[in-house]
Amino acid sequence: MKISNVLMSLPIYSMKVDLDKKELMRIILDHRERFPESNDSNVKAWHSDYKTHKKDHRFKPFIDEIIENIKTIKHFDNSFCGFSGFEKTLYLRDFWICMYEANSGHHAVRHQHFPCPYAATYYVDVEENSAPIHFHGLKTLKIVPESGTLVVWPGFIYHSVPPTDGKRTLFAMNLLVKNDNF
Repeated sequence: MKISNVLMSLPIYSMKVDLDKKELMRIILDHRERFPESNDSNVKAWHSDYKTHKKDHRFKPFIDEIIENIKTIKHFDNSFCGFSGFEKTLYLRDFWICMYEANSGHHAVRHQHFPCPYAATYYVDVEENSAPIHFHGLKTLKIVPESGTLVVWPGFIYHSVPPTDGKRTLFAMNLLVKNDNF
């Protein structure tokens, strides 16, 4: 049996989304005070429950706006979400908050979000010297986050975050695409 590797570009999208950072941080800090426990996962920093969107409905208008922005990717990449029209059925499976503290060793070990077809991160409040997110393949793609940046990628891509020198507060999401036609 012969095994071949095929090199191809993988879609990793980045865009600016203007959400009310001050209001988001107020809600995030209140949520963390109400739910101080952190999950044990690949993220080695405080992070909320994966169903934060169900525990705290104050995030809903922000999530809705982020998802609407994600759907616009179809305008730039016709293959996003597969067949035509799938982007209309994009929906949220998981939503959580991560807060990495500066010079604390906070990081995220290499992982992926399979079986979810898409994962996304919205950077709410990021200091200038915050660690980048690394996407792993034959080479490593590094995206340096800025406040207000949304990054979307296929859920099977491995990624990590090295220990950070600056604070970074973000939303992380797993997205599904529902197709009732099959």
